[in-house]
Amino acid sequence: MPYIEALTKSREEKGAGLTTGASDKARTGGPVQASNMTPKRMKDSYYRSILPLGKDPWLLDEYVNATGQIRLGSLLMDLDALAGVVSYRHAGDDVALVTAAVDRITIENPLKEICDLELSGQVTYSTGRSSMEVSLQVAKAPAEGEVVRTEDILITCAFTMVALDPKTKKPASVAPLLVETAEERRLFEKGEHNYNAKKDLRQRSLKTQTPNDEESDLIHAMWTKRAGREIPPELSGVSATNMKDTRLSAAQIMQPYDRNRHNFMIFGGYLLKQTFELAYCCAASFSRSRPTFLCLEPSTFDNPVPVGCVSYLNAVVSYTQDSPSTASTGQKFTRVQVRVDTTARNIDHGTSNPTGTFNYTFLVEGQHEVWPQTYDEFMIWVEARRNVENMNASLPSPDNVAIAYKEGATDVLVTPDSKDFFYVCLIHLKDKGFCSPLIDEEEVAAKKRKEEMDREIEKVKKQYEEKQRRKRDKEKDGEKTDDKKKADDEEESKKAEKERDDKIKSIQNAASPLDASTDDMPRIYSLHKNFYQMRVDRLKAIEKSKRDRQRLQNPSTFPSVPKTDLS
Repeated sequence: MPYIEALTKSREEKGAGLTTGASDKARTGGPVQASNMTPKRMKDSYYRSILPLGKDPWLLDEYVNATGQIRLGSLLMDLDALAGVVSYRHAGDDVALVTAAVDRITIENPLKEICDLELSGQVTYSTGRSSMEVSLQVAKAPAEGEVVRTEDILITCAFTMVALDPKTKKPASVAPLLVETAEERRLFEKGEHNYNAKKDLRQRSLKTQTPNDEESDLIHAMWTKRAGREIPPELSGVSATNMKDTRLSAAQIMQPYDRNRHNFMIFGGYLLKQTFELAYCCAASFSRSRPTFLCLEPSTFDNPVPVGCVSYLNAVVSYTQDSPSTASTGQKFTRVQVRVDTTARNIDHGTSNPTGTFNYTFLVEGQHEVWPQTYDEFMIWVEARRNVENMNASLPSPDNVAIAYKEGATDVLVTPDSKDFFYVCLIHLKDKGFCSPLIDEEEVAAKKRKEEMDREIEKVKKQYEEKQRRKRDKEKDGEKTDDKKKADDEEESKKAEKERDDKIKSIQNAASPLDASTDDMPRIYSLHKNFYQMRVDRLKAIEKSKRDRQRLQNPSTFPSVPKTDLS
């Protein structure tokens, strides 16, 4: 409905003394639920849409930034809209659905070209309560009849949607999911894990728990290091900035054009776009470089944003963490987490409500540190640090590596001194949070030699095919051949075929074993420091256990019985 019609209708209802009263069930205190609670399949809610950015340059104008790359803020709007479409396909139209949280948005593979994009998703977790998890992805649009390849997936994310009674605005139950296949079971269990993780995160919030001993020690160490100075201490090669100096703010009147389907509230995707772009500016101002977006940590929509209110956005760099340097140049990078708090202020009544908190993580060049000063800033720092630890906990662990080995690992990671190794699968090697490929000069040279070898082999094959083609052409021209001539031709063909095989074999024998085994996957990886430390701790534990066993087996390590009279 056009906004002006919805506004007129609302005013008429208020003038006539009508209220959007509670439903019968709400009046009697009964549970509110959707009209159809029959369990539904995941594929019933599946929806895909093609964004023809490669074909429509005018549409591309809405999605491209100044550097000619895709504007992520616009994609975030589309993802929130897609989450709404998917959740309505599952819950039906007799409930009002709102975005409660964004569990995570991750860049899986960077988009290196302008092309058509496929946005798709489905409900992957719903147990009959009011909330449901919607899993979405953005990928390069595949050709007709083909499926999306793993390397073409650009963004993955999960939204938590909540169903409300349209009249009372109270939570309304929606249909549970019917899980049918092993893959659906995996997705459902992942959603259940996310649900429990969010509950645990809320219980560990600083609003309910004070900083633990480790966090208190870190806070004290930072405070001691400053020694009462107004500016952060000089650190070798590190650019340090006070947290208060990283703040950026914005304010905007919320207009009807950006409303959601309920007419009087602002579309959640619009808020995502606004907060992302402010966070990007904050990270750029802090690092004095162009940031690269990595992910959106779990973020919440606390209260709806009404049309006509003033929305205040406040961004601050909340946490920084060193990131592994590149092997080729040794250039340093820093992960920067930016927190954006949003507040809506009613112009008519002067009241204000917090509407959400969003945590964006970027990668920037150089080494940077943010320094909190006040108690509030230290709590922001601790909260952000917990978010980072929670993110690291979701990455592959040695236990995952063991599972990969049992279920069919394809590679082995070995340290240069051959003292430690473990089995991995390709998924681990492609996980940027687990390890990073390093440039290996020997491997690069081997690839070049292999390419040259392949070209030589292809050349030999083409020469053979050309000879055979000429021979067939002569036969087609009607040249008569007797039995003896035919036998000679067959002998000549066998000789030519043997000559071809011998040439190919000699080329292959001239290559080294490394050349023959070289593929597109890198050969040397740098294990990220969290997992490297796990391996070091494991080796230390093994050595300690070995020493303890040796001591137990050696009688001389135990005290002997006194042989003299102690009296």
